[in-house]
Amino acid sequence: MGYYLNPDDIIDIYKRETMKPYFVDKTEFLAELIPLVEQQGSYLSVTRPRRFGKSVTAAMIG
Repeated sequence: MGYYLNPDDIIDIYKRETMKPYFVDKTEFLAELIPLVEQQGSYLSVTRPRRFGKSVTAAMIG
């Protein structure tokens, strides 16, 4: 289960995945989230439903 990416196929796989109807681009969310995470002495709680990509988003900023 999953993809093993060959450097020659990365662009083709990315293009195919972004054309699927349920592709979610979280770039805008990260642009808002990163400045909040970088503040000293503050906490941030991201609450979303189950299976909504919270761990994937956290891994992108980590």
